[in-house]
Amino acid sequence: MQRQQRSAHNGRHGTRAGYTVIVMTSLAVILAGCTTLGDLDAVTARIEQQIHGGGSSRNTDNVNTGEERPGDAGPSEAPATPAYPVSLVAPSRFVTWALDRNGGLWRWGANDQDLGITPNERITDETSPHRVFEDLRWREVSAGPRFIAGITEEGTLYTWGVNDRGLLGLGAEWYNTAWIGGLQSPAPEIRWRTVEAGFQSVYAITEDGRLYAWGNHDDGRLGIGAIEETNPAVITVEAWRNETIVPIPAVPAPARVGGRSDWRTVTAGHNFALAITESGELYAWGDNTYGQLGTGDRETRLEPVRVGTHTDWDYVSAGARHVLGIRANGELHAWGDNEMGQLGLGHRDSVTTPSRVGTRTDWISAAAYEGFLGLTTDQYSPASAAVTREGILFTWGSNTTGQLGDLDAWSPDSIPFRTEPAALEAVGRGFISVAGGGGHALAVRRNGDVYAWGFNRQRQAGPFPWTGTDNVSPTKVALE
Repeated sequence: MQRQQRSAHNGRHGTRAGYTVIVMTSLAVILAGCTTLGDLDAVTARIEQQIHGGGSSRNTDNVNTGEERPGDAGPSEAPATPAYPVSLVAPSRFVTWALDRNGGLWRWGANDQDLGITPNERITDETSPHRVFEDLRWREVSAGPRFIAGITEEGTLYTWGVNDRGLLGLGAEWYNTAWIGGLQSPAPEIRWRTVEAGFQSVYAITEDGRLYAWGNHDDGRLGIGAIEETNPAVITVEAWRNETIVPIPAVPAPARVGGRSDWRTVTAGHNFALAITESGELYAWGDNTYGQLGTGDRETRLEPVRVGTHTDWDYVSAGARHVLGIRANGELHAWGDNEMGQLGLGHRDSVTTPSRVGTRTDWISAAAYEGFLGLTTDQYSPASAAVTREGILFTWGSNTTGQLGDLDAWSPDSIPFRTEPAALEAVGRGFISVAGGGGHALAVRRNGDVYAWGFNRQRQAGPFPWTGTDNVSPTKVALE
């Protein structure tokens, strides 16, 4: 779920070939859009290639390499290497997770059933980054609301947290267990490459390119086609909708999505998902009310359908109702809902096909904030962020909780939204990835520093000690 953007994840809340971005979001999910990582050294190498243009079809003539220069680290700090340099960040609505470059897993923010420890060990909302599961080295992690999925360096997939609608993928016998502390492993015999947590669904790709999904299949969000209630893999559950209780299908164990074995990355929106193949084709499925599938219409799809004809998609990040995508030539595209200008197109009309954002050809990472600020969809404040190859951070969309991070317009009341990307020059350069959560975002510098801004009611954006307010400008979060 965005998550984590995958630039180095996700993806909330993103997906970039070869690595994953986590700002849970979903690094949606920070190194490769909300993806494929052999190890953290490979992730770092991949980022270097993106910044310098190596191994990419992008034009790199006369382009700054993204090296931090004096002053790049911010108004008053030197670009020294932090004690625990971060490789990936993965934000959810109320919690942020991060991987350090040694594979250590950290988290901060709310502790509403998603810390991953036994109930009698639960603690209050965290006042500083906290290391968890210290005996494991992690390759990737992605977060949904109150549940987590992560992959270790050995390729084992673990889940923990709330198990509503079979989110943890543990099968029907676990379905009535509402919350599971500690690590559980769906399909432990399978080696996994990447994982992406959505709102009430999870998507994961195996090392041999097969795509699986589990959780809520309402709106066709799992991409497994129409399913009969008599199917033993399906559980019918009750959900409250439009002031009435309705039955919805849930799949509590990993189910194969189609028959392809060439999936590279996957990213999850609120009730839809997108995935990129090894050949650079983009597919989408699920709810399409706002045109977020990019298919030129608003029809729901129960199975993956091709988006356009391009074969050079490099990365995608999905919010609740909008999508950002980067092609191999460095172009940024956007589509879906646009009520707060979150598509960056200079207007507020929704768009049902990928539309180019500006004229730049040097984008390397992007994050579509999910936009929901609570457990319901009543509070919706969507925004977007992206990073160029020079390491410049841009933001646009809603500014209700300071999502724009604009140091020159610190009050959200003065700029309620922005319809085009604007650079946050005051925070300096040297960024390599960005990831978005519900209403907050995080960006990672080349040296491993993490900066966060936006919605901060549960301390998910820091800083520490916590000030008790939203962060209206990027602030460094130290893992110590």
